Amino acid sequence: MRYAVRIAVMLLVAAILGNALATDPSARASADPFGYTVYVPLVSNPPPPTPTSTPIPPTPTATPVPPTPTPRPQGVYVLSHSQYKPPYSSYYYVVGEVLNNSDRPVYHTTVTATFYNEAGQVAGSNYSYTELTMILAGEKAPFRIMAQAAADWTYEVAITNYDTTADAAYNHNFAIINAIACGSGSDCYVVGEVQNNTADTWQHVKAMVTLYDSAGTVIDTDYNYLGPTSLAPGAKSSFSVSFYGPQLASLSDYAVAAEGWK
Repeated sequence: MRYAVRIAVMLLVAAILGNALATDPSARASADPFGYTVYVPLVSNPPPPTPTSTPIPPTPTATPVPPTPTPRPQGVYVLSHSQYKPPYSSYYYVVGEVLNNSDRPVYHTTVTATFYNEAGQVAGSNYSYTELTMILAGEKAPFRIMAQAAADWTYEVAITNYDTTADAAYNHNFAIINAIACGSGSDCYVVGEVQNNTADTWQHVKAMVTLYDSAGTVIDTDYNYLGPTSLAPGAKSSFSVSFYGPQLASLSDYAVAAEGWK
Protein backbone atom coordinates (compact mmCIF):
# COMPACT_ATOMS: atom_id res chain seq x y z
CA MET A 1 0.00 0.00 0.00
CA ARG A 2 2.81 2.41 0.89
CA TYR A 3 4.52 1.59 -2.44
CA ALA A 4 1.38 2.37 -4.37
CA VAL A 5 1.08 5.76 -2.69
CA ARG A 6 4.74 6.58 -3.46
CA ILE A 7 4.32 5.69 -7.09
CA ALA A 8 1.20 7.83 -7.34
CA VAL A 9 3.01 10.80 -5.78
CA MET A 10 5.99 10.40 -8.12
CA LEU A 11 3.73 10.28 -11.18
CA LEU A 12 1.94 13.43 -9.97
CA VAL A 13 5.25 15.32 -9.53
CA ALA A 14 6.45 14.17 -12.94
CA ALA A 15 3.28 15.39 -14.55
CA ILE A 16 3.57 18.81 -12.88
CA LEU A 17 7.24 19.17 -13.92
CA GLY A 18 6.52 18.11 -17.49
CA ASN A 19 3.81 20.69 -17.78
CA ALA A 20 6.12 23.43 -16.42
CA LEU A 21 8.96 22.47 -18.78
CA ALA A 22 6.62 22.55 -21.74
CA THR A 23 5.33 26.09 -21.01
CA ASP A 24 8.30 27.92 -19.42
CA PRO A 25 11.90 27.75 -20.75
CA SER A 26 13.26 29.10 -17.45
CA ALA A 27 11.51 26.28 -15.66
CA ARG A 28 13.29 23.87 -17.98
CA ALA A 29 16.62 25.46 -17.11
CA SER A 30 15.95 25.38 -13.34
CA ALA A 31 14.71 21.88 -13.59
CA ASP A 32 17.88 20.71 -15.29
CA PRO A 33 19.01 17.93 -13.04
CA PHE A 34 22.68 18.71 -13.90
CA GLY A 35 22.44 22.41 -12.95
CA TYR A 36 23.48 24.05 -16.29
CA THR A 37 21.86 25.29 -19.49
CA VAL A 38 23.03 24.61 -23.05
CA TYR A 39 22.61 27.56 -25.42
CA VAL A 40 22.62 27.02 -29.21
CA PRO A 41 24.21 30.02 -31.03
CA LEU A 42 21.94 31.90 -33.37
CA VAL A 43 23.34 31.76 -36.90
CA SER A 44 21.94 34.24 -39.47
CA ASN A 45 22.77 34.42 -43.16
CA PRO A 46 24.18 37.87 -44.16
CA PRO A 47 22.43 39.69 -47.03
CA PRO A 48 24.01 39.09 -50.43
CA PRO A 49 26.39 41.86 -51.59
CA THR A 50 24.99 44.52 -53.90
CA PRO A 51 26.29 43.72 -57.40
CA THR A 52 28.76 46.29 -58.75
CA SER A 53 28.24 47.20 -62.38
CA THR A 54 31.30 46.80 -64.60
CA PRO A 55 31.84 49.97 -66.67
CA ILE A 56 31.63 49.41 -70.42
CA PRO A 57 34.63 50.93 -72.20
CA PRO A 58 33.70 53.54 -74.83
CA THR A 59 33.61 52.36 -78.40
CA PRO A 60 36.80 53.61 -80.02
CA THR A 61 36.27 56.17 -82.78
CA ALA A 62 37.90 55.14 -85.99
CA THR A 63 40.36 57.72 -87.32
CA PRO A 64 39.47 58.41 -90.95
CA VAL A 65 42.22 57.43 -93.34
CA PRO A 66 42.69 60.00 -96.11
CA PRO A 67 42.34 58.53 -99.56
CA THR A 68 45.58 57.69 -101.31
CA PRO A 69 46.03 60.10 -104.20
CA THR A 70 46.10 58.46 -107.58
CA PRO A 71 49.60 58.75 -108.97
CA ARG A 72 49.84 60.68 -112.21
CA PRO A 73 51.00 58.77 -115.26
CA GLN A 74 54.52 59.25 -116.49
CA GLY A 75 55.22 61.20 -119.65
CA VAL A 76 53.83 64.32 -121.27
CA TYR A 77 50.04 64.58 -121.48
CA VAL A 78 47.04 66.93 -121.44
CA LEU A 79 46.03 67.61 -117.85
CA SER A 80 42.73 69.45 -118.45
CA HIS A 81 40.87 71.19 -121.27
CA SER A 82 37.61 72.93 -122.20
CA GLN A 83 36.09 74.86 -125.09
CA TYR A 84 34.14 78.07 -125.58
CA LYS A 85 32.90 80.33 -128.37
CA PRO A 86 33.22 84.10 -128.04
CA PRO A 87 29.99 85.91 -128.96
CA TYR A 88 31.70 88.00 -131.66
CA SER A 89 33.46 85.08 -133.41
CA SER A 90 32.55 82.15 -135.65
CA TYR A 91 35.47 80.18 -134.20
CA TYR A 92 35.60 77.89 -131.22
CA TYR A 93 38.54 77.87 -128.86
CA VAL A 94 39.86 74.71 -127.23
CA VAL A 95 42.04 75.59 -124.25
CA GLY A 96 43.90 73.45 -121.78
CA GLU A 97 47.12 72.58 -120.04
CA VAL A 98 49.94 70.10 -120.66
CA LEU A 99 51.90 68.48 -117.82
CA ASN A 100 55.46 67.29 -118.30
CA ASN A 101 55.60 64.40 -115.86
CA SER A 102 58.84 63.03 -117.27
CA ASP A 103 62.40 63.42 -115.99
CA ARG A 104 63.65 65.89 -118.63
CA PRO A 105 62.55 69.08 -120.42
CA VAL A 106 60.54 68.97 -123.64
CA TYR A 107 60.32 71.64 -126.34
CA HIS A 108 57.86 72.77 -129.03
CA THR A 109 55.02 70.60 -127.75
CA THR A 110 52.21 70.27 -130.30
CA VAL A 111 48.59 69.73 -129.19
CA THR A 112 45.95 68.74 -131.78
CA ALA A 113 42.17 69.07 -131.44
CA THR A 114 40.07 66.74 -133.59
CA PHE A 115 36.36 67.50 -134.08
CA TYR A 116 33.58 64.97 -134.78
CA ASN A 117 30.13 65.58 -136.22
CA GLU A 118 26.86 64.00 -135.04
CA ALA A 119 27.59 60.83 -136.99
CA GLY A 120 30.93 60.41 -135.21
CA GLN A 121 32.91 61.25 -138.32
CA VAL A 122 35.97 63.49 -138.31
CA ALA A 123 34.75 66.94 -139.32
CA GLY A 124 37.89 69.00 -138.78
CA SER A 125 41.04 69.49 -136.76
CA ASN A 126 43.65 72.06 -135.88
CA TYR A 127 46.76 72.26 -133.71
CA SER A 128 48.81 74.68 -131.69
CA TYR A 129 52.02 74.77 -129.69
CA THR A 130 51.99 75.20 -125.95
CA GLU A 131 52.57 78.81 -124.92
CA LEU A 132 55.76 77.80 -123.10
CA THR A 133 58.29 76.67 -125.68
CA MET A 134 60.23 74.78 -123.02
CA ILE A 135 58.37 72.70 -120.42
CA LEU A 136 60.66 71.65 -117.60
CA ALA A 137 60.16 68.37 -115.76
CA GLY A 138 57.17 68.83 -113.46
CA GLU A 139 56.00 72.04 -115.17
CA LYS A 140 52.65 72.79 -116.77
CA ALA A 141 52.13 74.79 -119.97
CA PRO A 142 48.85 76.17 -121.37
CA PHE A 143 47.65 75.87 -124.96
CA ARG A 144 44.94 77.50 -127.06
CA ILE A 145 43.59 76.07 -130.33
CA MET A 146 41.25 77.99 -132.63
CA ALA A 147 39.00 76.04 -135.02
CA GLN A 148 35.79 76.37 -136.97
CA ALA A 149 33.24 73.93 -135.60
CA ALA A 150 29.51 73.43 -135.14
CA ALA A 151 27.83 73.73 -131.77
CA ASP A 152 26.84 70.04 -131.69
CA TRP A 153 30.29 68.70 -132.58
CA THR A 154 32.43 66.91 -130.04
CA TYR A 155 36.20 66.99 -129.87
CA GLU A 156 39.28 65.24 -128.53
CA VAL A 157 42.72 66.64 -127.76
CA ALA A 158 46.04 64.86 -127.90
CA ILE A 159 49.74 65.64 -127.87
CA THR A 160 51.02 64.86 -131.34
CA ASN A 161 54.66 65.90 -131.09
CA TYR A 162 57.42 67.36 -128.90
CA ASP A 163 61.21 67.65 -128.99
CA THR A 164 63.65 66.54 -126.31
CA THR A 165 66.52 68.74 -127.48
CA ALA A 166 66.61 72.53 -127.36
CA ASP A 167 67.18 74.82 -130.32
CA ALA A 168 68.01 77.76 -128.03
CA ALA A 169 68.56 78.62 -124.37
CA TYR A 170 65.28 79.26 -122.55
CA ASN A 171 64.67 80.70 -119.11
CA HIS A 172 61.71 80.58 -116.71
CA ASN A 173 63.50 82.13 -113.74
CA PHE A 174 61.47 85.33 -113.64
CA ALA A 175 59.60 86.85 -110.72
CA ILE A 176 55.95 87.81 -111.26
CA ILE A 177 55.34 91.04 -109.32
CA ASN A 178 52.11 92.85 -108.41
CA ALA A 179 49.88 90.70 -110.60
CA ILE A 180 46.16 91.43 -110.26
CA ALA A 181 43.05 90.32 -112.13
CA CYS A 182 40.37 92.91 -112.84
CA GLY A 183 37.07 93.10 -114.66
CA SER A 184 33.54 91.78 -114.34
CA GLY A 185 31.00 89.83 -116.32
CA SER A 186 32.45 88.76 -119.67
CA ASP A 187 35.54 91.01 -119.45
CA CYS A 188 38.74 90.37 -117.53
CA TYR A 189 42.35 91.45 -117.72
CA VAL A 190 45.44 90.50 -115.73
CA VAL A 191 48.25 93.01 -115.27
CA GLY A 192 51.57 92.93 -113.45
CA GLU A 193 55.33 93.02 -113.84
CA VAL A 194 58.04 90.51 -114.69
CA GLN A 195 61.51 90.81 -113.16
CA ASN A 196 64.68 89.08 -114.38
CA ASN A 197 66.26 87.22 -111.46
CA THR A 198 69.25 85.88 -113.38
CA ALA A 199 72.70 87.26 -114.32
CA ASP A 200 71.89 87.08 -118.05
CA THR A 201 69.95 89.31 -120.41
CA TRP A 202 66.96 87.55 -121.96
CA GLN A 203 65.18 88.42 -125.21
CA HIS A 204 61.55 88.16 -126.32
CA VAL A 205 60.24 87.80 -122.78
CA LYS A 206 56.52 87.06 -122.67
CA ALA A 207 53.99 86.64 -119.85
CA MET A 208 51.37 83.86 -120.03
CA VAL A 209 48.13 83.92 -118.05
CA THR A 210 46.03 80.78 -117.43
CA LEU A 211 42.49 81.02 -116.05
CA TYR A 212 40.89 78.20 -114.02
CA ASP A 213 37.44 77.33 -112.73
CA SER A 214 36.82 76.07 -109.19
CA ALA A 215 37.66 72.48 -110.21
CA GLY A 216 41.08 73.51 -111.55
CA THR A 217 40.11 73.08 -115.20
CA VAL A 218 41.58 75.55 -117.66
CA ILE A 219 38.87 77.84 -119.06
CA ASP A 220 41.12 80.22 -121.03
CA THR A 221 44.72 81.23 -121.63
CA ASP A 222 46.63 83.88 -123.55
CA TYR A 223 49.97 85.66 -123.51
CA ASN A 224 51.58 88.99 -124.35
CA TYR A 225 55.14 90.17 -124.83
CA LEU A 226 56.61 92.63 -122.40
CA GLY A 227 57.45 96.16 -123.39
CA PRO A 228 60.38 96.22 -123.81
CA THR A 229 60.80 92.52 -124.54
CA SER A 230 64.49 92.47 -123.52
CA LEU A 231 65.24 92.19 -119.80
CA ALA A 232 68.69 92.86 -118.35
CA PRO A 233 69.72 91.31 -114.99
CA GLY A 234 67.52 92.72 -112.23
CA ALA A 235 65.35 94.67 -114.68
CA LYS A 236 61.57 94.46 -114.76
CA SER A 237 58.83 95.25 -117.25
CA SER A 238 55.03 95.33 -117.21
CA PHE A 239 52.50 93.14 -118.97
CA SER A 240 48.75 93.12 -119.62
CA VAL A 241 46.66 90.20 -120.92
CA SER A 242 42.93 90.60 -121.59
CA PHE A 243 40.10 88.07 -121.90
CA TYR A 244 36.53 88.24 -123.15
CA GLY A 245 33.75 85.69 -123.41
CA PRO A 246 31.17 83.54 -121.57
CA GLN A 247 33.88 81.29 -120.13
CA LEU A 248 34.71 84.00 -117.57
CA ALA A 249 31.46 83.27 -115.70
CA SER A 250 33.22 80.29 -114.07
CA LEU A 251 36.53 82.09 -113.35
CA SER A 252 37.90 81.13 -109.94
CA ASP A 253 41.69 81.48 -110.11
CA TYR A 254 44.58 82.35 -112.41
CA ALA A 255 48.32 81.75 -112.79
CA VAL A 256 51.06 83.77 -114.49
CA ALA A 257 54.32 82.44 -115.93
CA ALA A 258 57.07 84.07 -118.02
CA GLU A 259 59.61 82.81 -120.54
CA GLY A 260 62.52 84.34 -122.42
CA TRP A 261 65.26 82.99 -124.66
CA LYS A 262 68.60 83.93 -126.16
